[in-house]
Amino acid sequence: MTEVIRTRNSASILRPLTTMNTASACLWSAYGLALADAYIYIPNTIGLGLSGTLMSLACIFPSKQRHVSPQQHAGTHVHGGLHFTP
Repeated sequence: MTEVIRTRNSASILRPLTTMNTASACLWSAYGLALADAYIYIPNTIGLGLSGTLMSLACIFPSKQRHVSPQQHAGTHVHGGLHFTP
């Protein structure tokens, strides 16, 4: 979170993962509240708040593409979508 605020760039936030984490925390919080089980709803409500914070940071600070120079790209090898630098 501090990197996003410092650089004003949300490229480091994985939006699909954060979205699913928010949905999961929301459902578990609701389930914990329905059972009145503090051991379920308290940690999940905290997680929901943190995930919501990440989602709001992703909306406030739009993602900026990181520019990779040709010199930096020349030293990498692509294998199955992963970049390796020898």
